Amino acid sequence: MRDSAGARDNDLEVMREDIDKIARTVQVLAAETGLAKSSAFVSTLDATGRAEIVRRTIRARRMRERYFDSRLFADPAWDMLLDLYAAHLEGREVSISSLCIAAATPPTTALRWIGSMTDAGMLVRQPDQRDRRRHMISLSDGALRAIERYFSAAYALGTF
Repeated sequence: MRDSAGARDNDLEVMREDIDKIARTVQVLAAETGLAKSSAFVSTLDATGRAEIVRRTIRARRMRERYFDSRLFADPAWDMLLDLYAAHLEGREVSISSLCIAAATPPTTALRWIGSMTDAGMLVRQPDQRDRRRHMISLSDGALRAIERYFSAAYALGTF
């Protein structure tokens, strides 16, 4: 039987490797020049329309849990990125506690992911201007560009 400290260290190492992969993917997508910044997704849909597509994507992800064990699809980083992108399009701020809920994982797991993604430069954490006890979280510029390119590519394929 593994001790809890060893298991936690192993879990953190796996998480760091996953975050590194995500960060590398974001860098590649942000640097990619094959897609014009003003793609059809961005140029033909207003922010409300884009937000609705992102929200439908989130609902479809949650719907899988009706048919399959939710542990098969645990992907808190992607769930958080989707939620933050939709909030960006809606002009809404997201608190850390709200993002933990969006991750659909235990709060401690979500907080570890938020910390790792912030350390990797994907997320930006700022004090709430109205309530200094809270912190707000948003996508970094690089992560925002990458997720816009992702949705542009998926839109071009007719996914939406």
